[in-house]
Amino acid sequence: MKNILIPTDFSENAWNAIVYAASLFKKNECSFYLIHVNPIDPNSGSEGTMFLPPELFEE
Repeated sequence: MKNILIPTDFSENAWNAIVYAASLFKKNECSFYLIHVNPIDPNSGSEGTMFLPPELFEE
């Protein structure tokens, strides 16, 4: 049995990905787990928030 974790923001594209994953694994016994994710707000001010500046992505 497969366990599949799908991060989602419940946008239209995310729903399309969920439907695709369900059809891709329809012949397999598996459990899908959805986790709601949001982009990190860089101005949140929380010390626990990780934020990488765009310059690091370019390297």
